[in-house]
Amino acid sequence: MFKKDDNYDTIDNVKKTITDLERTKVHIANYFKTLYQAREGETSHIDFTNHINETVDNIEHSPANCEAVLVTIEELDHAICHLKQDKSCGPNHMPNEAIINADKNTKQIILETINDIQKGETIPKQGAEGEVTRL
Repeated sequence: MFKKDDNYDTIDNVKKTITDLERTKVHIANYFKTLYQAREGETSHIDFTNHINETVDNIEHSPANCEAVLVTIEELDHAICHLKQDKSCGPNHMPNEAIINADKNTKQIILETINDIQKGETIPKQGAEGEVTRL
């Protein structure tokens, strides 16, 4: 059962919380590399393990080489159309209705914020926060 104050942190092998996002990414990548390593006796697994290792290495090194795909105003409008009303607010206490009923200028600010996040390839700490509530 979830409680409002539950935290889900990434913990390293010596049970210390990892707070740096880059270290978190590397830790999780290494975890899955280790998890999917080939098992003794089956050579078919070795090829699959090599494929996984190569894919993880490509993902780790690709962000600097990737060009950000920016969100268009049409895509934003489409996403806003799918927001539901009368839902609980997140940690920012902004109801969906504020976005649904936003004027053109406010939507432009939202769009610019989303695209700034895309360009920087970082999610603000507040964007990763959430609240689980119980009915």
